Amino acid sequence: MKRASVQFRGNVARTRGGWVIQIPTGVAHHLKLKVGDSVEVSVSSAKPNKLTSRPRKKWTLDELLAGVSPDMCGPEPWRVSMGKEIF
Repeated sequence: MKRASVQFRGNVARTRGGWVIQIPTGVAHHLKLKVGDSVEVSVSSAKPNKLTSRPRKKWTLDELLAGVSPDMCGPEPWRVSMGKEIF
């Protein structure tokens, strides 16, 4: 196995089979990684980036639509009902 030392900030995600560390595309290209390659990860502290980790905000619909006005949305995509359509 070829050894290389690279520092990056990645995200931890959970999948069906376990946990994954998402490696940025630029880092993967630099290391010439391919899907299925085996990698070795070493951690330099017991709690890597634990202090900077925050849960994502759960946005409400009102917060998401706060800056949107009807004139920004454009015309309604529906035509006038002819009487037999099911919506």
